[in-house]
Amino acid sequence: MKDQPYYKKRAQRLAPRRLRSMLRYRFLTAYGYEKGPVIVDAIVDDILELIEQYYITPRHQRVGQIIWLAPHKDENQHKGKTIASTRLVPIKLNLIAEEDHELLAQGASMRERQKARIRRLFLEAFEQDALLTNLEVGILIGRSEYAVNKVVSEYRDQGVNLPTRGWVHDIGRGPSHKKIILEYYLEGMLTPDIAARTYHHPSAVDRYIKNFEVVRGLAQRFRAEEIPPLARMQPIVVNEYLEVLKAHGMLPRMLQETAAD
Repeated sequence: MKDQPYYKKRAQRLAPRRLRSMLRYRFLTAYGYEKGPVIVDAIVDDILELIEQYYITPRHQRVGQIIWLAPHKDENQHKGKTIASTRLVPIKLNLIAEEDHELLAQGASMRERQKARIRRLFLEAFEQDALLTNLEVGILIGRSEYAVNKVVSEYRDQGVNLPTRGWVHDIGRGPSHKKIILEYYLEGMLTPDIAARTYHHPSAVDRYIKNFEVVRGLAQRFRAEEIPPLARMQPIVVNEYLEVLKAHGMLPRMLQETAAD
């Protein structure tokens, strides 16, 4: 009988016939990584992991689920930034869930069932470190962006702030999350509770509170137009904080007279 190394070598002639080997060969011969096999192995591992996440087989996916690519919740949007340059993550979304069957059995209207589905999709995405836009959710459930906007506003009026991308990243014409965070702060709510209710990181909540207190202190001694450079903030941001102060009767008389003029 031949020794073990002999059979091992023969087996190795067949084992590499996998996607990993094909990718490794392509990087080493066609993409300029001839002198970097260690780097190539790391890149190939990352690609294969991404493929595994993206192409989920039926045994990993429940009936009623879909795979969707959405921006990571830490991926902030700015002017000129396209989806092609945005970090996307594959997530599972339940278009049909047990909740839908339960609501149907209870006699809930289609409107009520759709409202629950909209809430579920936003929450499911956030739980997987991703954010959905109102437009995306509208596409997924076959409704207009306006219809989703209306539902999101209804939830907000009820004190439920859904983690939409516009809300978390303060994009669009919706109410500023800064103002709502400060409302909770002025009510005496603690940072962890505010963060949980608004889907913001505690450090972001503390930053808004700190900036608000800076503006509140400066407002006692300076005119409104003098505050932005002193606070090192944009005028539009300072105005948001001043509006909160005014709404709570905390705006100094000097600034009230300036606003009246």
